Amino acid sequence: MGILSIKTPATTAPVTLSEAKAQLREVGTAEDTLITALITAATQEAEQIMQRAVMPQQWRWVMDAFDTDGDNRISIPTPARAVASVSYVRETDGTTVALTVTTDYLADVRSEFYALVFPAYGTSWPVPRAQPGAVEIVLDVGWADAASVPQIVKNWILMRVAALFENRAAWTSGEAIFRNQFVDRLLDRWTVATI
Repeated sequence: MGILSIKTPATTAPVTLSEAKAQLREVGTAEDTLITALITAATQEAEQIMQRAVMPQQWRWVMDAFDTDGDNRISIPTPARAVASVSYVRETDGTTVALTVTTDYLADVRSEFYALVFPAYGTSWPVPRAQPGAVEIVLDVGWADAASVPQIVKNWILMRVAALFENRAAWTSGEAIFRNQFVDRLLDRWTVATI
């Protein structure tokens, strides 16, 4: 079992300010700052619902040891474009050691719903120091760019921006804003199931 956290957040949004303003039929610039904040909020909400990143970013999977599924594979419950690095704290001297892809480990990131990391052929996982967070795997997650984000995910974000914008008095005062469960079903195809 591991802990998944954001290492490097996304720096771009899946929808532009112009796209959001078109959805809102907003032509002026007075609300641009608010609309930009709503794009960020809606994107983060979509990520929370889908349990996956939308835009390119790096996530960190931290474990106390090389926890495997019994067959030496580490299954990480999020889709990834690539495994950026695998490192561990060496048992003997406490030094952090970076493993080398193809020599020490291999990664399978072909699934839309999880990533697998396993030792290279003829090798096994090293023994890390017995301490919390001794193993770290860094993943490149999210779709490659805004053009790669499925249109249905972008549509959901735009609809959520519109709902937040129309109810901005409630949003800024911290009140709950109704979420249309039927609209949320748009994200089902891209949601990572948790067991």
